[in-house]
Amino acid sequence: MRRREFLGAVAAAPLALRVGIRDRAKEHVIVVGAGAFGGWSALALLRAGMRVTLVDAWGAGNSRASSGGETRVIRAVYNGVALYSEMAARAMVLWREAERKWKRPLLTRTGALWMFAGSDDYARKSVAPMKSVGLALEELTRADAARRFPQMGFDDVRTVFVEPDAGFLSARVACEFVRDAFVREGGEYVRASARPAAPTGARMPGIVLSNGNTVTGDKIVFACGPWMGQLFP
Repeated sequence: MRRREFLGAVAAAPLALRVGIRDRAKEHVIVVGAGAFGGWSALALLRAGMRVTLVDAWGAGNSRASSGGETRVIRAVYNGVALYSEMAARAMVLWREAERKWKRPLLTRTGALWMFAGSDDYARKSVAPMKSVGLALEELTRADAARRFPQMGFDDVRTVFVEPDAGFLSARVACEFVRDAFVREGGEYVRASARPAAPTGARMPGIVLSNGNTVTGDKIVFACGPWMGQLFP
């Protein structure tokens, strides 16, 4: 299963129902990578009743991770690709729920200003899919934009859009909070690098860790590096 297919499955239904483990509550799932993608996948699977092992070489929110760093932008304008707008909308809901549960602000709503000197298809094609998930994308005239954002120059801009619900996530802290919740709720977290174990026929039985241990599982989700978003039986 490739990344786009996996993301589509996540957006369409709870992850646990899409990896073939429904009603098999103690099947073991290994998730490699504790960034935003891997951490939330592991936590969702755990909450669905699975036994889950989460593995990361450098730790949740580390500076080498694509979802590390102090902040990451969250927005729903994605060139009209409905899947990504749906995922962004869902992510905003989940982060707000997490904030209330963990009593820690993680998502800051700032809005996003989109300016185009040429084609504005990237934003314009996103209006319909965003509207379908309850998110607004407002088009401004240059005069309105200049009044609302006097600190900006619009002389070379042809069209302007405002995405009011966009903002930024405290990325490093958020990944650490997800990891902590996963462990607190009964998940197993291992800090070690991993490589695929030797396959048994068409099946990958598990992963080999840098500490010398081998972890076997019924399903393996690679949420890191070149295997991002791939699922192995």
